[in-house]
Amino acid sequence: MLVLVSLAVGPAPMDISIRAVLTLCVVLSVLIAAPVAGGGESNWLKGVALLAVYLVFALAFLALPVTP
Repeated sequence: MLVLVSLAVGPAPMDISIRAVLTLCVVLSVLIAAPVAGGGESNWLKGVALLAVYLVFALAFLALPVTP
């Protein structure tokens, strides 16, 4: 939405620059969280497993090189 608004408001339009690794992590997050949320009930072990997966993703983002 912000990219489209920037066409009318900003001095220069924003570009959409999404790295493939970030897109892959979002897709994996959805694929991992969907079965947990779709079951209708959860327990502490599923919650800890989800937190562990998100921690691995966070550590992966820290290891990614910064690109301009």
